[in-house]
Amino acid sequence: RRSKATKKQSPQQKQKQALLKQIEELQRLIKDIQAQKKGDDRLAKCPTFNQNLRKGSRGEEVRKVQTFLKQQELFTFPTITGYYGTITQKAVAAFQAKYSDEILKPLGLTNPTGNWFGKTRTKANTLAKCSE
Repeated sequence: RRSKATKKQSPQQKQKQALLKQIEELQRLIKDIQAQKKGDDRLAKCPTFNQNLRKGSRGEEVRKVQTFLKQQELFTFPTITGYYGTITQKAVAAFQAKYSDEILKPLGLTNPTGNWFGKTRTKANTLAKCSE
């Protein structure tokens, strides 16, 4: 017999995980600011995308994606919001379609997903002269 070792996370554990994610994001922001203060503007020019994002995501990483997609003339909303909504999802899907041979085809996909995952990030990093 197997014991019921798998438990649902308590609200405190969920809150702790959410706070840890926020801390990681803040640490990245601090690192970016420190690099800019040192005169290293590579981080400003090279966003290095390293997080999976999808509709409903929020934060600085979404802002970086939106800024990149605006530079690619795919993100059409007038302002960078930091919210991954329908407009961002459509812009990501257009990016995936534009580079489908490198993003979709290796995954056996024919239609864009609109999700900012591995192959999409890798292609964006390549175009931005960044590496993951």
